[in-house]
Amino acid sequence: MMLLPELRAEVARYARKMYDSQLVRASQGNISARDPKSGLICIKPSGVDYELLTAEDIVVLDENGKVVEGKWNPSTETPLHTLILRRRHDIHCVMHTHSFY
Repeated sequence: MMLLPELRAEVARYARKMYDSQLVRASQGNISARDPKSGLICIKPSGVDYELLTAEDIVVLDENGKVVEGKWNPSTETPLHTLILRRRHDIHCVMHTHSFY
């Protein structure tokens, strides 16, 4: 059974919205979200195109960036996401875009 299926689906859905809104291209940029109950983080994998992204592709990490579950490598920007989420408990989502604008 997949960990955090609802949060993974939500991260994948918002990642595709980022792509549809031209905030990211191909596989550039990233998004993560923290589960407030477990503290685990769901993050977009490195190198997977947004338009192909599914909940099963989203990587689950602990707060230090260690992979807990996932078939891909997490985003190369994982240290940035985990740093923000460790220091700011009022933030539960981080988005890093490469927009056309």
